[in-house]
Amino acid sequence: MIQIVDDFFEKEELKKIQGYVKKGLPYIPRYFGKELVRNKETYYGMRFSLKHDKDLADILCRQAEKKFNIKIDVIDPDSGIDMRNLDTLKPHTDPAAANVLLMIDGPVAVTNGTVFYTKRKDEDMKDLDIHIGFQPNRAVFFPSNMTHAANVSPVKDMRRYTCTLFLWQYTDQWGKKYYYDRDKECLTIK
Repeated sequence: MIQIVDDFFEKEELKKIQGYVKKGLPYIPRYFGKELVRNKETYYGMRFSLKHDKDLADILCRQAEKKFNIKIDVIDPDSGIDMRNLDTLKPHTDPAAANVLLMIDGPVAVTNGTVFYTKRKDEDMKDLDIHIGFQPNRAVFFPSNMTHAANVSPVKDMRRYTCTLFLWQYTDQWGKKYYYDRDKECLTIK
């Protein structure tokens, strides 16, 4: 199930985070999957991993817990802040139990958002199903095994800043535990 929350942070807190991610973080190039070839086709964007800033990670996790009524137990250390252009559509899933995607800064646009796909019955094909437009301070909580992608924009050099928390283990509001088994590469619910 996809959940959307607008006004994730109070306005002043959002302004601080926007300034920090745009001026204070050392981003490094990232590539999709376990690709050994690093080229335009496998390039994802620039990421700052939250393992390098525990205070920021704690602020983001606490707010996600509050807004989505969950308890985050373990996040992937590769959770981070992404800065990327939107010139390539790369549908994918993530190795986690759930994602919290926070839209931090960028132009407000439908073409700057995130798209989700559903599988056709009895086929391997997937169809574009849900489109969530980009809005700074909007957060989206969804299962990591849902195929999704940053939407491609026809505007040249359109850039956005987002944060993704890859939740390896969390507890929902009813006490049900979800965790991603990294050895089996599957979601387990208890």
